[in-house]
Amino acid sequence: NAETKAIAKPTAFKGERSDARRFLAYFQIWAKEQGRPLNLAGVRQDRLWIKAALSLIEGDAATWGRRYVEDIASHEAGGVNAPAFPFSESWTTFVDNYKVRWQAQDEEAEARHALDKLSQGTLGVADYAARFQDLASRTGYSDADLRVRFYARLSNAIKTQLLPVELAHGKPTDLNTLVKRACKAQDLLDELRVETGGYTSRRYGNTPQAAPRPAADPYAMEVDATRTGNRKTREEFQRAMTGRCFGCGSKEHLKRDGNHQTDRCGYCSRTGHKETVCEDKYLGRERNR
Repeated sequence: NAETKAIAKPTAFKGERSDARRFLAYFQIWAKEQGRPLNLAGVRQDRLWIKAALSLIEGDAATWGRRYVEDIASHEAGGVNAPAFPFSESWTTFVDNYKVRWQAQDEEAEARHALDKLSQGTLGVADYAARFQDLASRTGYSDADLRVRFYARLSNAIKTQLLPVELAHGKPTDLNTLVKRACKAQDLLDELRVETGGYTSRRYGNTPQAAPRPAADPYAMEVDATRTGNRKTREEFQRAMTGRCFGCGSKEHLKRDGNHQTDRCGYCSRTGHKETVCEDKYLGRERNR
């Protein structure tokens, strides 16, 4: 079915401890949606799940998995001295053994240590938030504590953009709200850098200065935005938008001056810009995702 096709087969696990949780979680999501023969009438077939998981273990991890693969081969070949199927034919037992070998025994302590060392640095907010929230889910810290830690490690430029939002709407009451605000602040900074050719933090009393405005070219972005495909990157989109309004593509004004708040994109259905400058369309993403 369509849902099964939408779930990609997990990439192989090669023995990196930092990747152990990812592989196990993705494998179980993928295997559960495969139908026959991994699942019969919705019931997991443990032997087949074990064999499928072992087939995706490569690199340094293959040394650990090899003896189990060999035992399975000998077991299925039969014979008087054939070994029993590994892990007592139980997926749960396989998972327990896998975790003992590859995952930290004290995940909470390890996650807290990694979180203490994490900061936004040169990362975009979205990347920083993804890493932060992955670790946060294993620390046992309260949402309030995580909110303080996330904010403390944001870049000064993002914190500066968040100040007027807090004045207008108050401090965020949960981590998710803070992450959403920080992501919007990042988008604003990105747009300012592209539209003005650079950005100086308002913390130091300066405001973005517009670049010289060449003659309007209202159709240029429409041409660019119809060249879709997964090979396009956000950086290419921003380069294509240099000196243009992110709401309509004009070179005569910035987005904040273009009154595009109620414009609804015909491609992604979001408000604030027209289809001719839709980032989703430029990058070849699905409509209305």
